[in-house]
Amino acid sequence: MEAELVKARGPNIVVRMDRKEVPVPLKQFSREDQTVILQWIATDPGAIDYRFDCREAEKEVARTDGEEGPGLRGYEVTVANRCLNTVDGIRVCYRVFLDDRVDPIGSWFNVRKLMFKAGDEELPALAYGKSVKVMTRGHQVDKTRSNGFSGQPERDRLRGVWVRFFKFGTEVGSWKSGAVPKCEWPESGAEKARLEGDRERQRELVASFAGKAGGGEVPGVVPEGEVKREVAKAGAGKSGAGKTGDRKPEGGKAEGAVGKVGGEEKGEDVPEEIKIFEMEDTAK
Repeated sequence: MEAELVKARGPNIVVRMDRKEVPVPLKQFSREDQTVILQWIATDPGAIDYRFDCREAEKEVARTDGEEGPGLRGYEVTVANRCLNTVDGIRVCYRVFLDDRVDPIGSWFNVRKLMFKAGDEELPALAYGKSVKVMTRGHQVDKTRSNGFSGQPERDRLRGVWVRFFKFGTEVGSWKSGAVPKCEWPESGAEKARLEGDRERQRELVASFAGKAGGGEVPGVVPEGEVKREVAKAGAGKSGAGKTGDRKPEGGKAEGAVGKVGGEEKGEDVPEEIKIFEMEDTAK
């Protein structure tokens, strides 16, 4: 029988069969089916049900422009992994907004402007429940003793941080702090180039799996939802499936029955790039 792969959630693989979604433990699939599934997880950004919790704290950011004066103000964003899988290769992109109310050269009339600074970095691997701190770039926050006619003090104000999460250049999550103004995502040319580099890494990974599977045509990388993801459902008897080399790494079929994985050989035939599961789970 055949079923469509939906999501990986912890040690379970959610499959869709007869219009119903059913979680199946990864360890119940045959060794060959597990390899196909793990390759799908490693190459398809939509395979894992990503969930992130974030919280921000305004902090002083050290100056990097060589100028004298007080430090800049930015955010320390704590990112926690709340999905049941270890996540790796996640690029976090952010925008830090500033309500610019003060003219630093001392103009009598201050004109308010909305400013932003863009940044991105790749997160380290995060197991479920683990967190990491991301320090954003900072803005110069200026102050005046009065804002002109009213005589009231005025100052620039940070307006929050907007965070988006990407896997191989595909967005898998986003988060905004409460103060973020209503606006479109400001574009960044440097960020686009890095995201395209991540997509190229995805293509190279797919190609490497195709090569290890015996060569042939390299499957193309297509957006989530257009990948035909099919894998065998649990059945009876020994597996009648061919070798892993007979399969496409992405969108291929894994035919035959499922079964338990042998004890001492656990994970040995799984490429190093896709050991993102705790492989001991597949041997129990």
